[in-house]
Amino acid sequence: MTHRILGVPVAVAVFLAAGSAGASPAYASDAFTPGSPNGIDSYFPQDGNGGYRVTQYDLTLRVDPETTDVHGTMVISAAATQNLSSFNLDFSDLGTVTASVDGRSAATEFGGEHEMTVTPEKGIRSGSSFTTTVDYTFNEQQEARKRGLGALPGWVRSTSGGYAKGGEPDGAENWYPSNNTPVNKAPFKLTATVPSSWVAVGGGREGQAVESGGWTTKTWNEPNPVAMYLVPFAVDHFSVFRSTLPSGTPVVSAFAPDAGSGNAEARLPEILGFLESKLGKYPHVAAGGIFADPIREDIAFSALETQTRPYYTFSRDVEDDKRLAVVVHENTHEWYGDVVSVEQWRDICLNECFASYLPWMWSEEKEGKSIDKHYRETVDKVWDDDKVWGNLLYDMCPGGTECSADQVFNPLGVYGKGPLALHALRRTIGDKAFLQILRTWPSEHKWGNATWPQFEAYVQKVTGKDLSGFFTAWFHSVTRPADQYLFPGSLAQR
Repeated sequence: MTHRILGVPVAVAVFLAAGSAGASPAYASDAFTPGSPNGIDSYFPQDGNGGYRVTQYDLTLRVDPETTDVHGTMVISAAATQNLSSFNLDFSDLGTVTASVDGRSAATEFGGEHEMTVTPEKGIRSGSSFTTTVDYTFNEQQEARKRGLGALPGWVRSTSGGYAKGGEPDGAENWYPSNNTPVNKAPFKLTATVPSSWVAVGGGREGQAVESGGWTTKTWNEPNPVAMYLVPFAVDHFSVFRSTLPSGTPVVSAFAPDAGSGNAEARLPEILGFLESKLGKYPHVAAGGIFADPIREDIAFSALETQTRPYYTFSRDVEDDKRLAVVVHENTHEWYGDVVSVEQWRDICLNECFASYLPWMWSEEKEGKSIDKHYRETVDKVWDDDKVWGNLLYDMCPGGTECSADQVFNPLGVYGKGPLALHALRRTIGDKAFLQILRTWPSEHKWGNATWPQFEAYVQKVTGKDLSGFFTAWFHSVTRPADQYLFPGSLAQR
């Protein structure tokens, strides 16, 4: 389902009795109420806000990684979806903050985990566009120490002293204010200023660098809608390599001193060519990667599919084959996760199951390995392992309850059971239908959002088959699927 900005309501003129022709028209409703501060997703109810939709972000960020001083100015263009007396942004209480709405000073108040309420001087009418500017200053290390942390959540330190923005679904709120929910993606422009001895890297198209007074400023422009957890930013002593894909798409890859620059990364054009053959034309305005070696206690993930430029947490000792599989995985997300995003976090299999299966297809096509053999060996290995089969691949925390990131991103779930399920689906419906679905699904929901039930319906529409039993056995059950679903097609030839 693609979300759209609600249309502008028609003003309803209410005329008084005859003899009052000079009276001014009144609106059908003049009641203004606060936009919802949460409730977009029951799994993470503090993320996302109601009452408006963002249409553009424009962030000017000045970061000194040595002092960890931060100054930011975020300009948010949005449209009201109700008569707003106030609205919320996802932003942590980190330091000095001032805000304005359409150039007029607005009050701010913090509450919850990361809720900043903005109250403009006057209400914002439903359907109208408005611009919010937030200026803020803080010191990352001082704020981290107040919380007893080595770094603020979402701030990933590297061994070379740099920082990167990371975290899924949270993390952005400790960098800048936003409407941090995947159902409100918007274009994002970043103007980053760092000391000239450092290098900043963002997402989208790279602008020209301007140096002044020992500081370097560069703009990174992502013109396509992007979810806030997918906005890339890092500053380090990067070595930057630039090239172009055969299509002319610019490639910018940045390597921190301890991240290495092995053969796996050099194969990015080949990897993207392979993915295009399976998923359709590369959809973004730029490509590349940010390769860092983070301080390990600061990070709980090996990579993140930040839009146009995935972030990798490699160190030099990671073997090339493992690096290669991760690069294939994260770039699969440029279609499955970035172009088409989840409607709710319970739909995460749409992202991770596919990104975990494409490396299997890579090994099949590029290395001549048998996926059927790998599948059977894996199933035999986990045959009696309830920790694998006991994972729901859709709606991990049923009943509308909160869910932890560990439950949603369980390595044995969407990353382990997930690719098994997709290979079983492939053998159930056949290669022709599977490859058609793999290629057309992202274009069906381009730059929008979708749900897992929509995907199930789409598969059944394309194949003309009732696959409810298969989907129940694999995606909605916590037991090992029956043999008819576990060993379909060629997998039955054991």
